Amino acid sequence: MSSMGSNLSLNSSHNVSARRLTLFLLVGGFATGLHYLLILIFTLGLGWPLLQASGVGFLLSALVNYGLNARLTFQSRESHFTTLPRFAVTAGAGLAINHRTYATSTIRTAGLRSSALR
Repeated sequence: MSSMGSNLSLNSSHNVSARRLTLFLLVGGFATGLHYLLILIFTLGLGWPLLQASGVGFLLSALVNYGLNARLTFQSRESHFTTLPRFAVTAGAGLAINHRTYATSTIRTAGLRSSALR
């Protein structure tokens, strides 16, 4: 195992540099911000329902996240045919969690509004 300097050791075969970790966090933060910006554009600007806007925004920001991380963070030389399906499975799990959260929030908010009108 390496020391805790410029590399963080995950195990004997995978080292994560501080630079790579920083880029990963910055790209993820950018993609998250893009997701929320797209939700605002789709809902407020185009009048889309929240779940639809969130889903499309999530997919578009996930593609940006994948592209930036593949190119900048990991400088991957592997084929997108190999790496994109792996990313898609992970992003799909994130999308499911995202939709479940929005659906639950929407139902709770609607329930609060309806009880306030009584």
